[in-house]
Amino acid sequence: MSNKCINCDIEIPRGVDYCPDCEARELSKIRGFLILPAIGIILSIISLSWSTFQTLKILVDKFQLLTPTLTWLVSYELVGFFLLFLLSVYTCFLFFGKKKALPKTYILLMLSGLAFHAVDVYLTHHFLATPVASDDLRVVFHYLVSSCIWVPYFIVSVRVKRTFVK
Repeated sequence: MSNKCINCDIEIPRGVDYCPDCEARELSKIRGFLILPAIGIILSIISLSWSTFQTLKILVDKFQLLTPTLTWLVSYELVGFFLLFLLSVYTCFLFFGKKKALPKTYILLMLSGLAFHAVDVYLTHHFLATPVASDDLRVVFHYLVSSCIWVPYFIVSVRVKRTFVK
């Protein structure tokens, strides 16, 4: 017994929604769960540009008041935020251009963000002898959970493999 394709009414085997042509067309679109990483990339560009600007402002406005250790930590944050911003912009172009390099680049973005924020929290706590702030842990936890979800998804998902092929 056979069914008809949802889009074009061609006869297809039972248990399948689309004919091969329609399936290729449908899976090449950014839909379903891929909407969430798309939103995340755009939000990270906004957030990282703001963080870069604020960190640069602190470094410039308060440079005379900063101790050498604090200057080094703020400089680390400035460079990290800026590099993550650049990586986010590049990832965004790959994502919306449906480029084949996107899965590896997105995984790099997720793991780089996790590593940067975890090291930042550690350095701040270690060198400034301050308690770890819950906001800092929230950011690390966000990257950790996001990485645990999206890294495997981008590795094994058929939709990812069929969407990002150019």
